[in-house]
Amino acid sequence: MVGSRLTAPHIRFYISDYGFGHASRSIALMRALHASMNCTITVRTDTSAEFIRNSCPFVSVEKKRNDIGTVMHDSTSRVDRVETEKSLHRWISSRDTWISEETVFCKERAVDMILSDITPQAFVVSKTLGIPGIGVSNFTWDLIFRQLYGDSPEVQIIHNAYASADLGLVLPLNESMDVFKERAFVPLVSREPTVSHEEMRKRLGISDTEILVYVGSGLSFNSVPACLHKLIDAGLRVLVSENQPFHHPKILRISSSETETQNYIGMCDLVVTKPGYSTVSESIRAKIPLLIFTREGFAEDAYILRPLEMEGIGKQMSWETIGSGNWITLIDELLSMKENYRTCSDIFIKDGTQACIEHIRSYL
Repeated sequence: MVGSRLTAPHIRFYISDYGFGHASRSIALMRALHASMNCTITVRTDTSAEFIRNSCPFVSVEKKRNDIGTVMHDSTSRVDRVETEKSLHRWISSRDTWISEETVFCKERAVDMILSDITPQAFVVSKTLGIPGIGVSNFTWDLIFRQLYGDSPEVQIIHNAYASADLGLVLPLNESMDVFKERAFVPLVSREPTVSHEEMRKRLGISDTEILVYVGSGLSFNSVPACLHKLIDAGLRVLVSENQPFHHPKILRISSSETETQNYIGMCDLVVTKPGYSTVSESIRAKIPLLIFTREGFAEDAYILRPLEMEGIGKQMSWETIGSGNWITLIDELLSMKENYRTCSDIFIKDGTQACIEHIRSYL
C-alpha cells in the first residue's frame, strides 16, 4: 500500500534539459522511489534521455524537449544575453503546444502525480488535471531569467507556472524558492557510490599516496590545458572527461558511456569544476574539497558557492585564474579543507532522498 492507495502510483517526471545536474539527482530520487514504492515512472527529457535510460532501466523515457537554459559565449564563462533571450522567446512560444500534448498524455495514462526538476510548465498540466505537482530543485528558471531580463512577460509566465505547483522540495545550495506557495527543505539528494573509493583507485592503478585531481571543464571552459600541464608538472594525477582533448600518461579519462560517474568523483582528493549541482553534490557526498570557477550572469552560482565557503569545504576563483593553473601553489591548503567535513552541517551529510519520498507519499 502507498499511503491510502491499494495500487502503486504512476508518476510523470520532467527533467530540465540544461546540463546533466538535474538528471543525476533525479536518477537518485527515481531509484529510491522505485525501491520503496515500486511506482510506474515515465520520464520526459531530451539532453539526458540516454543517461536516464542506462541508469534507470525500470523507467520509460521519452526523448522530447522540456525547457532551455542559458547560452554561454564560446570559450568564456559569460552568459550570452542576446542569444539566450532569443532562445527564451522560442521556448515560451512553444509552451501551449507542450502543455496540450502533456495534458493529453497524463490524462490518457492515468498519471497520479507530476514531479519536475525543474521544468515550470509541468505544473500547469498538474493543475489542469487536478493531480499533485511537486518541484524538486535548488533553483528555478524564474530566478535565472529574472536576473537577466527583469519582470518581462516571458519571466512572468514562468513565475506563474511555478506558482501552480502544490509543493517545492528545496534542496541545499538553494535560492529562496519562494515562487512556490508551499516549500519543504530537504537534505542533499545525490547518487550513492556503487563502487568504493578504495576499489576505484585500485582498478585504475592509483596508489593511496598519489593525489588525484578531477578537472571538469563544463560545456564552455576551453582553457583547461594550461592548468593540466601545471598539475602534471607538480607530480599530480589528473582525471578529466573523455572529450577533453589534452592527452598525457598521467591523465585518466571518464568514458562518455559511463553512467556511474559519481564513483570517479568519489576517488578524488580535489574536485575543480564549475558550480554544477551534480558534480558539487556528489563531491560533498564523498567529502571531497571543491575548487569552483565562477560564471558571469548565472544567478544560481552564488547560492551554490556561498554555503561551500561558509562550511569551509569549497573555494571559488575566477575562470581565468583556474584556467591559468596559478592556484596550484595553494594545493595543500585546498586539500586540507577535507577536515572541515567533520563539522559540516547535517543538511549536506544526510540522505535527502528519503525525506523527498515521505513528502511525495503524503500527496498520494
